[in-house]
Amino acid sequence: MNPICFYHKADLDGVCSAAIVRRFVPECELVGVDYGEPFPWGMLAAKRLDGQRRKAYMVDFSLPMADMRLLETMTYPVWIDHHKTAIEAYRADRGMGVGMTVAVLDTSMAACELCWHHFAGDHMPWVRDDARLPPAVRLLGAYDSWRSDSADWENCILPFQYGMRVKHGIMDPAAQVWTAILGGEAPDGGPVPACNVGPTIQQGLLILEYQRQQDERAAVAGAFEFGLLANGQTLRCICLNTTRFNSQAFAAVYDPAKHDMMLAFALTKPGQFKVGLYSDKADVDCGAIAQTFGGGGHRGAAGFHCERLPFSTETAAGDGRAARLEAKAAANTAKWGMQDFQTLGLAVAEEAGELAQAILQHLHEGGDRGRICEESVDLGALCLQVMAHFPEAGGATGDLLHCARGGKD
Repeated sequence: MNPICFYHKADLDGVCSAAIVRRFVPECELVGVDYGEPFPWGMLAAKRLDGQRRKAYMVDFSLPMADMRLLETMTYPVWIDHHKTAIEAYRADRGMGVGMTVAVLDTSMAACELCWHHFAGDHMPWVRDDARLPPAVRLLGAYDSWRSDSADWENCILPFQYGMRVKHGIMDPAAQVWTAILGGEAPDGGPVPACNVGPTIQQGLLILEYQRQQDERAAVAGAFEFGLLANGQTLRCICLNTTRFNSQAFAAVYDPAKHDMMLAFALTKPGQFKVGLYSDKADVDCGAIAQTFGGGGHRGAAGFHCERLPFSTETAAGDGRAARLEAKAAANTAKWGMQDFQTLGLAVAEEAGELAQAILQHLHEGGDRGRICEESVDLGALCLQVMAHFPEAGGATGDLLHCARGGKD
C-alpha cells in the first residue's frame, strides 16, 4: 500500500515539504490540506478496509491532539512540523514528546528544511549540515521561519520567495518545476542539478518593488488602529482588510513605538473570516494570542479563523470579548466533545471558585489582575457550553454542536 502525505497547501513551505517527500518517496500520494477545512478522514477509512495501515506523512500541518491520536489508529504517521503552538500541545499531550508518532519537531527552522534533513539522514539536530540543503530549500525555509535578521534577508531571502510565487505550477508539489528546484531525476532518467537561484532572486526584486508600492497605497487608505484584549492585556494593533497575509503589507503604517501587533483580516467565505497576527516585539506571542481564538502559529506570526472579527460591531462591547468566549468554548468542545450537564456543572462550580479566588487575591494580596480576565473567559466559555444543550438559544450554540460532530453537519 503506497504511503500518503498530507501537506499544508497554503504556502511554499508546505508545498516544498511535500515536494521533498515525493523526491525521496516517489510512490507517495500527495494530499493538500489547510486549516479551517475538513480533514479527509474518509480516504483513510476507505484504504483501511482490508485491515492494513499505510504510512502517513504530515508535513507543515497538524490536527488537534485528539485527532492526532485518531490518526495513529488509522496509519503509521510521520509528523514533521515547526509550529510552536502545535509542538507545545503535543509535548503536553504526550509527556515531552514521548508518543507513538514519529515526530520531527523543531521551531528553529522551517518544515521544508526539517523534511530535507530527515530524508537525507540528518535526523539529530547536532548532525544536521545546512550546507547540504539545496539553496532553494534554505531560502524558502529562512522566509517561512521569518529569519529577518539574516544579512541575506533583503537581497536574497525575500526576493527569492516572491520570484518563486510566480513560477508556473509552483503550488503543485508534483509539478515538474520542483524537480528542477530540488534536483532529482529527469523524465529521461538523467540527474537534474539543483537550480541556480540567481535568476529567481532578480525576478523577485522587481516584483517586490511593485508590491511595496501597492501595499503602501492600500495601507495608507485602509489601515486603522484597535486595542485587542488578549491574555489579560490590551494590545495596540494596526489593522488592515487585505488578502495579503504578511507583515510587509503594513510597512507604510506600522510604527513600533505606537503598535504592538499587526492584524490582517479578510472574509474568505460567507460567515468566515481569516485573521493573521504579526509582531516583532519580544513580549508579544502571536501564537499564544491566536490560540485563545482557536488558532495557532509562531511567536512572530500566527492566525485563526472566526465568524466574527474581534472588532466587529456585532461583538459585545465591540472589543472582542464575545468572540473570545465563543472561540474558547469551541476549542473546549472540539477537544472534549459535548459534555453532559453533570460534568459541565462541576466544571462551572470549580471555575467560579477560581474566579472568586483571583478577584480576592487581586484586591487583598496584590494578585495578578490579568488572571481575573483569564478565569472569566474560562467560566464564560463553560456557560456557553451549557447553553449548547439548548439549540433554541441560538448564537454560538450551533457552532459548538458543529465542533462536537467533528466539523460535519
